[in-house]
Amino acid sequence: MTTHCKNCETIMQGDYCHVCGQKDILDQDRRFRHLIDLFLAELFSLDGKFWRSVKGIFRPGFLAKEYLAGRRTPYLSPVSIFLLVNVLYFFFPVLSDFDLPFSDQVPGRISAQLEQFREVAPERLERMKKSSGQLHSRWTTEWIESRLAQRHAADPAYDLDTMADDFDDKSGEISKLLIIVHVPFLALALMLMFWRSGKYYAEHFVVALITFSTLLLAIQLVLPIIGIVSGDQWLTGQMARFAGWLLVASFAALVAAAFRRVYECSYWYGALCAIVFLFVLVMVNTSIYRSIQFAIIFMMI
Repeated sequence: MTTHCKNCETIMQGDYCHVCGQKDILDQDRRFRHLIDLFLAELFSLDGKFWRSVKGIFRPGFLAKEYLAGRRTPYLSPVSIFLLVNVLYFFFPVLSDFDLPFSDQVPGRISAQLEQFREVAPERLERMKKSSGQLHSRWTTEWIESRLAQRHAADPAYDLDTMADDFDDKSGEISKLLIIVHVPFLALALMLMFWRSGKYYAEHFVVALITFSTLLLAIQLVLPIIGIVSGDQWLTGQMARFAGWLLVASFAALVAAAFRRVYECSYWYGALCAIVFLFVLVMVNTSIYRSIQFAIIFMMI
């Protein structure tokens, strides 16, 4: 055994440093097999941080409450949990609301000019043209037309379809990186709704981050199941509306359960705050997030 910790130089009093917690590094720990053993131990150990965190995320509000109570070592950090869920969404996106294509970001009169819509039925084309696009479209439409005119003047082969392809190529990467933009606003909403709890904004931020991560994971799990149950034909008509409201109610119940556990509020107040939380999420997504998303991607193409 070495006499000093290789991490902090503290004199060792056992196999582990009593200051930083690092294990004494032996000769066998330098071999490749040791790395494999560590990986397998973390992956398959039911007592590991990863699996404890996975089990915890299926208990609404549990991980947030544990973190705020100071019991942090047994679990992944809130940021790590968010990144883990975000990676799953990055590779297996099932919801387009966080990654709208160019045709959905612009007014209908512009998207109707794209090649992908030139063969659609005239009735649908007329309905498309009536669409005003996103909330940011009233300001960004002028950017699009000005940029298109400049690029076309420099290169006659550059057209709206080229711009749309360039935008969509960048959108997938940038949109997923910007998802965290929702969290500061959700945390602010929590701070206002639970101001009597005496918690700091950073603590509300942790609750918002983990709750948002749980919602993303729930979406990842539920929507594919609905797709499998409904078969090749996605739900339509009244069944689709019923399924939509059922999903919203389920997500609201999940969020309400989290708030009741973390803030120890009544059932009805937790339910009310859950509805407000989801409403703020939708408003931030459709106004702030999509505006920032479009502006950044458009500046990059």
